[in-house]
Amino acid sequence: MRELSLYKITAAVGGKLKGKYNNIKINDVATDSRKRDLSGALFVALPGERFDGHDFVREAIYKGAACILSERELDTSHPVIIVPSTRAALLDLAAYYRSLFDLHVVAVTGSVGKTVTKDMTAQVLSTKYKTLKTEGNLNNAIGLPTTVFKLDESYQAAVFELGMSRPGEVRELGRVAQPTVAVITNIGDAHSENFDGREQILAAKAELLEHLTERGHTVLNGDDELLKAFGAGRNRTRYFGAGPGCDYTASNIKSNGLIGVSCTIKYGESQFKANIPLPGGHMVYNALAAAAAGDILGISEAGIKSGLESVRPSKMRMDILNAPNGVTVINDAYNASPASVVAGLDVLSGVESRKVCILGDMLELGEKSGALHGEIGAYAASRGIDLIICVGENSAATYGAASANAGGASRQIYFKTQDDLLAALDGLTREGDTVLVKASRGMEFEKTVAALMEGGGV
Repeated sequence: MRELSLYKITAAVGGKLKGKYNNIKINDVATDSRKRDLSGALFVALPGERFDGHDFVREAIYKGAACILSERELDTSHPVIIVPSTRAALLDLAAYYRSLFDLHVVAVTGSVGKTVTKDMTAQVLSTKYKTLKTEGNLNNAIGLPTTVFKLDESYQAAVFELGMSRPGEVRELGRVAQPTVAVITNIGDAHSENFDGREQILAAKAELLEHLTERGHTVLNGDDELLKAFGAGRNRTRYFGAGPGCDYTASNIKSNGLIGVSCTIKYGESQFKANIPLPGGHMVYNALAAAAAGDILGISEAGIKSGLESVRPSKMRMDILNAPNGVTVINDAYNASPASVVAGLDVLSGVESRKVCILGDMLELGEKSGALHGEIGAYAASRGIDLIICVGENSAATYGAASANAGGASRQIYFKTQDDLLAALDGLTREGDTVLVKASRGMEFEKTVAALMEGGGV
C-alpha cells in the first residue's frame, strides 16, 4: 500500500482528526484486530451483527495501529478519526485510494460465473500486465476495499469481483472499483428475495456502469435477453455468446469430463482452440467474457489462449478432489443458485462412474424458493444421477420433485440438517463414485466435503 498521511485520509472520509498525530503515515488498512501485527495501520472499527470493532480498539492499539477510524468518541490520546459511519468511510477511503492509480481495471458482476470469470480474466491479463485480483470471497463492501488497498505502483492492471445482495450495493462497489472495463456475466435468480423480478436484478447489476471511466468498455452476455436489450445502442459495448450479433463466440465445444472443456474461440480476425482446464460447458461463457476483456485491453491471441489454459479453480468452485478411499469429490460448495446447480449437475451427469449429488438449500430466493428447489429436483432426476441426497428445509422440495420424477431410475434421500447427513454418511457412497457437493454459502457444506475427504460415506 502507498503511504497516506492522516490529513489526506481525514479529508477523503470527511472525518474529524483527534489526538497526537504529528507526521504519522499509514501503510495499511485493517478491519480485523486479530491480525498479529498492525504496525502502521489504520484500524477501522466496524460495527457488525456479531461483533463491534469498537470493542477491540485497545487490542488494535496494543498491536501497533497508528490510528483508529471510529464512529465514537474514544477516551485515548491515540490518533482517532471520527466519522458518522465507519462502513461508509471505508468505501470513501478505498475510492480515493483507487483514484491515485492509473491502471486497467476490469470489474466483474453477474448472477452466476463471476468468480471464475474474474479468475480467467486475471490470468489472461497477467500474461502482459502485473495484475491484482480479488481473492476468495472479498467481493463486498469490506472485501473490495481490502483488495484495493493492496495496490501499489508496481501494478498495471486489476480485476475486481463485485457481489450483490441488495439494490444500491453494486453502485457503492463500482464507485470504489472505477472500472475501465465492466463485465456482466448474466442475469439470474440469485438473491431474488430482495428484488421484484429479474428486471430489478438487471437494474441493480447495471449500476456498475455508472462508474465506468471515460472511454471505458462494457462486456455483456449476448445470449442473455435482458442484457442484450439493455446494451442495444450503448457505445463501446461488446457481446459474448453463441447467438447472432455476438463479438466473441465459441464453436466445436467438447467436454473432456472432469479434466475440462475445449472449444474454438473466435473474434475479429482471431480464431484459436482453447483447452480450458475447468469442467462444464458453462465455462465457455466465462472464457469468452475473459477473452473479450483481454482483447479490449490489448492482450494478444496467444496471451488470451495461454491465460485461459493456465487458469485454476478458486477454492470450493468446481474443485476436483480425490479422496483416499477412491471417491472423487466435485467441491462446488462455495455458493449456489438455480443456474449454477444445473451447471454442476450437467458436469456430474457426464462422468462414467456412479453419480452422487449432495444438494443443500439455495438461499435468498424469496417466494420462488419452493418452485425453484422443485425444478432442481426434477432436473437432477432427469440427468441420470444415481443417488440424489437433499439437505435442508428448503431442499425438502428438491427431494419431493426428485422422487416424483425419478421413475425408479435413481435413489433419493432427505436429511433435514447437515448434521443429520454427517451422522449417516458412512455407507452412502462407494469406491469409484463421483460426488457433487453444492449448496449456498450459509449451509457451510465444506464440512461435508471434509468428511468425504476423510473417508466418510464409504
